[in-house]
Amino acid sequence: EELTKIMYDNLAKDKDGFITRTMLSLLKLFRHFQIEKNENLSQAGAGFRTLFVLGIIFLTALSHNLFFCGTVAAGFLLFLSFSKIEILKKVLATAITAALFTVLIMLPSFFLYKSIAVITITGKVFLSTGLLSLFALTTPWNKITSALSFIKIPGFIVFILDLTIHYIFILGNVAYEMLFALKLRSV
Repeated sequence: EELTKIMYDNLAKDKDGFITRTMLSLLKLFRHFQIEKNENLSQAGAGFRTLFVLGIIFLTALSHNLFFCGTVAAGFLLFLSFSKIEILKKVLATAITAALFTVLIMLPSFFLYKSIAVITITGKVFLSTGLLSLFALTTPWNKITSALSFIKIPGFIVFILDLTIHYIFILGNVAYEMLFALKLRSV
């Protein structure tokens, strides 16, 4: 009987621990979107920044010159060094993860052909992912969708993106509230 009680108490703790861990992971996931946007960056037009980021990514992808890619990387890292620490961590984590994934995919090419394309492509992926991540973290979603309509992206695509983001937040809130209610009932 005491053994059953101990097992039941451990089971209750495990359920509560699972609910708590799930709630914390949901909050951590949605906190990514709740970072305060840098007001100095928000004063520049979102349409101009969208065109600038897309243009830099396009030019970096087309470039065969490592000096140009290095210059863009230096500018990106310099700009990133003046950002808030949480933005810096998230941008670098995203960009480094994408770069490592690219290295893993391109590694057979390096061993077979002894090409430096691994370095070039990895650098371009790092820059592109980092620039997009920085843009997404420093620009509010409503300004991004208005910027997409500013650069003549069809309205239905902007509408679908806006609704998707909106309903992801609603789904996250409902999931969090359900877990919170479950935790209150399990006490």
